[in-house]
Amino acid sequence: MLQFLQDLDAQILLFINSLHVPYFDRFMWLATTTVCWSIMFMVLLYVLGRRGWKQLLAVVVAIALVILIADLVSASVIKPLVARLRPTHDPDLSYMVHVVNGYRGGRFSFVSSHAANTFAGALLISLIFRNRRVGISIFLWAFIECYSRMYLGVHFLGDLICGALLGCASAWLVYALLHRYWPLFHSTCKELRSSEADARWVSAGMWINLAVLAIIAIF
Repeated sequence: MLQFLQDLDAQILLFINSLHVPYFDRFMWLATTTVCWSIMFMVLLYVLGRRGWKQLLAVVVAIALVILIADLVSASVIKPLVARLRPTHDPDLSYMVHVVNGYRGGRFSFVSSHAANTFAGALLISLIFRNRRVGISIFLWAFIECYSRMYLGVHFLGDLICGALLGCASAWLVYALLHRYWPLFHSTCKELRSSEADARWVSAGMWINLAVLAIIAIF
């Protein structure tokens, strides 16, 4: 069964990785880099900052905690323990993988830290705002990040699914604990959920950022 899943993982990876055109090579290269989503993050900080520095601190601390947990568990515990070779380092697959800009990533791929971190952040922000507009926008960002990892040939689908599950578990844990035991975080969430204007700002920030990446990729 395990061998079947590994073979299926490889087939899916090679199929997605084969769908290369110059424009999407550029777009996915940009999309996989966290710094390229700075507009979205700055808009989020702006929305939080308007509420006050304490509210900004509460959410930033929560996001930092959830990403720290997801990243440490994925990169420092699971990857060296499982030691699954990345597609670009697997001798049975590496010669079939299309590499963009010479990028091959680290040696091990399971689980994906990109997936763990982005889904951790996406779920936490969704739980804080509890707004459909924000949820759709922020999870689209997480999906694009994950798809870019397969497109670039550095992660299997299984790496991404399990990474996303790890990230979501980290988000649920941090959110539940902070919501229960930190009054400032609890009150901040309550304030943000009551403001449709804040939700529109956060959602717009993601879509503007996506449009900017799409335009930059043309050149």
